[in-house]
Amino acid sequence: FEGQAGDVIELVLWETTSGVVVEGEIFGPGSVSAPLFVDLRGPTTLTLPESGTYYVRVHDSSHFYALNYWIGLEWLYPLSGRCQVQALSCGQSVSAAISSTTEQDLYAFQGIQGDVISLVVWETTAGIEILADVYGPTSSTTPAFPEVRGETLIELPESGTFTVRVRESSYYYSGNYWIGLEWIYPTASQCDVTFAPCAETISGQISATTEQDFFGFTASEPDVASIVLTSTASGFSPRADLFGPDSPTIPIATDLVGAVDVDLPTAGRYTLRVREASFYYGGSYDVSIELVNGCQPEFVRGDANLDGDIDIADAIAILGYLFLAEPGTCDDAMDANGSNSIGIGDPIFLSAYLFQTGSPPPSPFPMCGTDGGVDSLGCDLSICP
Repeated sequence: FEGQAGDVIELVLWETTSGVVVEGEIFGPGSVSAPLFVDLRGPTTLTLPESGTYYVRVHDSSHFYALNYWIGLEWLYPLSGRCQVQALSCGQSVSAAISSTTEQDLYAFQGIQGDVISLVVWETTAGIEILADVYGPTSSTTPAFPEVRGETLIELPESGTFTVRVRESSYYYSGNYWIGLEWIYPTASQCDVTFAPCAETISGQISATTEQDFFGFTASEPDVASIVLTSTASGFSPRADLFGPDSPTIPIATDLVGAVDVDLPTAGRYTLRVREASFYYGGSYDVSIELVNGCQPEFVRGDANLDGDIDIADAIAILGYLFLAEPGTCDDAMDANGSNSIGIGDPIFLSAYLFQTGSPPPSPFPMCGTDGGVDSLGCDLSICP
């Protein structure tokens, strides 16, 4: 094989004939008479010392017996050298297979330092164990998070491209598996988050192994959340975990099922994650969330027409509401200047921000949030999750 100085590879070598031992040696471009790496068997991670053509010699350990074997090669560094890397996106669950001895599957995703992800890896073939190793942008030779199995919360230590290597634990057996990726923190990175209307029942479905559903709501003050989670499919065991504004890596309440009251220690955005108890089986469920002190809808101040953008169309929508009796569905969003009322000052304020470098609208802006219920305005419809 061809390699460059500094490349990091993993060579896997296994015999498939019982009673004998296979071994390998690697000769480099400048080491034709003496091997650079000897006694290779099983998985071995190697850093190539020079550029050029490398040769792997495979033989029975005693040079006496005949045998069958598997050999596999994978690049760990650089990223461009890795082969058959599949992009893994937020909220995606992938069903795949380790088809042969020594095989490894590679997945890549982009992350920001401080992000908290949920990585779930499960085998679906009996008698084998599937593991995943997570390599960071600067941890090419040693995984930053080794031997992930089941569900694991990971706080990313740096920004860049992360690679997940999936393998059978011994590099020997084959079988099927699922892998899934979700964002726990920050809220803006969470995928497929559903805004949870106060006290309304939402019907959901876990369709695949590793799948998770997310529901967001906001508390304007310390409160108590009444959460009800029930299964609507025979044999299905849903569970819920609640993450708070100050607990992105550790849920403030976990394994919730049935009717449960949870103390919310601070104001802010909360995320309820619904999953199957073992992250393995699928089924349907109902969930509802109600706050004792009342739910506050989220909105973006200034987004009067609820199209997700702040532009001149929002100022026109406010003028239409004020002078043409056009309906408004979120008074809080039309209160662009935060005066706790809707008037001619709001389109003027918004136009100044857009065209005259005026001040931006007060919070919540530019992200979704609440105003704490400090005014008499409301929001009957929201595009916020």
